[in-house]
Amino acid sequence: NPDAVARGAVLYSRYCAQCHGGGGISSGVLPDLRSSPYLQKSGLFRLPPLEGALAQRGMPSFKDHLNADDIEAIRSYLIDMARVTLPGATVLPR
Repeated sequence: NPDAVARGAVLYSRYCAQCHGGGGISSGVLPDLRSSPYLQKSGLFRLPPLEGALAQRGMPSFKDHLNADDIEAIRSYLIDMARVTLPGATVLPR
């Protein structure tokens, strides 16, 4: 959905890019989100930012700033970025 991708791009830029890099492309310190196994399922992708599933690794919860629809839009954006920038990516949901 192009609208979700566009909305996800805005949200990603605001909440994620400072740590995970522009377009989900990591500088090598933090995970490259374009190939994250968390992209496979929306419920799984929500766990780190909303439930704090990776708090022990330094990723804060964003539940006070983002909701499930926001996270799904970010996921859509990252899937789109992976398709555009990772030719032949096979780990992406359709």
